[in-house]
Amino acid sequence: MFGVRPLPCPYPQELIGSLLSRAVQWTGVKARLLLDQCGVEGQTPPCYFLPRILGPLSRASGLEPEAVLWRHTVFPHLMAFRSFAEAHANAAFALASQASESSSPLPGVLRRFVHRLSNLRYCSDCTLEDLRIYGEAYWHREHNLPLVFYCARHATLLKVSTIPSCATWKAYSEGLPCGARGVSLRLDTSPQVAKLVSSTSLQTLDGPVAFQDFPARCRARASALGYTLPKLGIARQQLSIDLRAFYGTTFLRAIGCEICDVGWGWPGYLLGPIPSGTVATAKYILLEAFLAAGSTARPETWAYRRAGMPASSPQDERFACEFKSEARSERYLDCSSTGEAILRRIGAWSQYRHNRPAYPKLKAALVAFYDSGHAKSRNTPKRNVGPAVGLSRNRRDQLSNASSIDRHYATLLQAQVEARASASEKATARDLLLAVGFARRFYRARSRYPLVKRTVETFLSSDAASRKRSTS
Repeated sequence: MFGVRPLPCPYPQELIGSLLSRAVQWTGVKARLLLDQCGVEGQTPPCYFLPRILGPLSRASGLEPEAVLWRHTVFPHLMAFRSFAEAHANAAFALASQASESSSPLPGVLRRFVHRLSNLRYCSDCTLEDLRIYGEAYWHREHNLPLVFYCARHATLLKVSTIPSCATWKAYSEGLPCGARGVSLRLDTSPQVAKLVSSTSLQTLDGPVAFQDFPARCRARASALGYTLPKLGIARQQLSIDLRAFYGTTFLRAIGCEICDVGWGWPGYLLGPIPSGTVATAKYILLEAFLAAGSTARPETWAYRRAGMPASSPQDERFACEFKSEARSERYLDCSSTGEAILRRIGAWSQYRHNRPAYPKLKAALVAFYDSGHAKSRNTPKRNVGPAVGLSRNRRDQLSNASSIDRHYATLLQAQVEARASASEKATARDLLLAVGFARRFYRARSRYPLVKRTVETFLSSDAASRKRSTS
């Protein structure tokens, strides 16, 4: 079928490794023996995406090595965001069959690429179309990029086969997409975002021509979207925050591009004068797709806040309400504290001290507290300020509602007194308080509950009161 050539001619957008798989399927000869016929001996299994023996494989299929490099390998994708000089230097390395791995970063870049793509992918509709047109299916280059999730022709979700993408002899003998069993890709983001990333990733197959001057173009687009700081350039931190919210932390972690620190994240780094080839291609694609979306960014001017804790209007209102509640509790318990002591109890002292103009409502509440005459000056001798000192916030909330609690338990206690009187039973005041579940609370702070205290005193003066505690 193949004439004198050991390998067939490649189909459009076919991976170079797919040529060897098709030859193994049609001839029944093992991949190692086919490589011997191509003049390659003593080699490890060649990579599916960019083998180091590209020259002999290209000549065995009847094509020029340079044409195979740019049309049937992932080399254009790896070089998409690099300079022309670096791309041509790496191309010379890829075409040299005996080049040393230490002379180029290409082997390391390729290993990271294979790591992100664990198994080969395919489109079910493209497989049926290939069988109808060519009589056989093959592995498409555009389906086997790490950030491509949808087929560009049929807009269908790609499937993941059981054939590993790493270089093994078994992978070449396991078959082609028509005989592979696969499952649909799992998306960790929305289909709209996945399609946008897929279309951007497919543009990298054009090589470094499509993405020249990438940092300058991204800075201009970010400025147009409103990510600017007065006299400081691009608001890189806010852009990193929005990009992480756009894709989602789960999606970024799954593809190995997580943003751990938005202040020094990789999106802001890509907008600066970075050396060529120091960042993974996937990160360039994500930033390009995010800026291309455009409408997701908030068009406003981002500015840094002044020194101190960041203040906002809701925080000012919350602190003012808590301060007023504390001040009411001080008046009710007939004790006094300084404004600073109350601010420390509600956790607002540090923020208010370093940024007072940002808290106008809290400042007004503090002025009203001092004008009421109930506040204690710092210069007055310290005295016992009552049971409100050292209490938790929940306890202080209870103190602010002490009057309602007092009325509630006084009503329950009066009902107990009437029930005992109707049954002609004698009881102590402690028995009544225990019956309503208020004994411990009352004896610890009697002055807070005057209605309960008055009910107890009325009961003790009646004939139903007993000096001894009942044993029931």
